[in-house]
Amino acid sequence: MPKNIFRKKTIVRAAFLLCALCAFAACKKITPSDLFQESHTATYMDWHDVRRVAHTLHTAKDRQCVKWQNPVTGYQYSAFVFSSSGANGARQREITLLTRAPSGTGESLDLIGKTNGDGVWQVFARKPATRVGKVSAEQIKPDTSAKGDDKAFSGYPILTE
Repeated sequence: MPKNIFRKKTIVRAAFLLCALCAFAACKKITPSDLFQESHTATYMDWHDVRRVAHTLHTAKDRQCVKWQNPVTGYQYSAFVFSSSGANGARQREITLLTRAPSGTGESLDLIGKTNGDGVWQVFARKPATRVGKVSAEQIKPDTSAKGDDKAFSGYPILTE
């Protein structure tokens, strides 16, 4: 009989601890990037950066490098357009984005942009971003012309096959 009481107390304590942990986790503020971690990449970007990527896709020539620095986050970006294809106004472009965080860590991200010629780009990642280690800072004048958006950017969707 005493063994059963001990087991019941242990089970009750474990259940209480589990409930306390769940309640603590429920109080954590959830951001859009938390919801999309597995299916989206580049969740550190904001709408300022997203607009710059779209502008690069829309205006840069093949094999052209476009660089910018986000004035709010301090992230630096180098976008290189590799190739373009399309017909009848529709276009597809492939771009590699090298990102440098303020801490100096860098990552590489391969993106595909598609448009029907209306200037609206749908952008997808081929795979999650790849860490490349420490990256040297460049002397890039922060772009203050474009404003960000109040809503958080949830990242680029990752294509699944």
